[in-house]
Amino acid sequence: MCNCDSEKIRKLRFKGISCECRGKEPKQNMKEWKEMPKKKEGETSLRLKINTQHENTTMRDPTIMRIIKEPHPLQGTKYKVWPMYDLQT
Repeated sequence: MCNCDSEKIRKLRFKGISCECRGKEPKQNMKEWKEMPKKKEGETSLRLKINTQHENTTMRDPTIMRIIKEPHPLQGTKYKVWPMYDLQT
């Protein structure tokens, strides 16, 4: 879970530097995940932990889930947290 704003994420990602959120304990991340739907848009996001030195800067800890408060065309306001990618198993 990352609480950094998008500008800070962008700057650190470009430099290949980890933000302070990257070292959170799993229990803290789980607590924040459960509280995520109560947060405002842009206040927190779920980022995938990948090599911060990856050649492709967009693959350096990318955001995979974010908060969107606008109603979804099919789901309405049932969900507040949405994936940034099509995730399949």
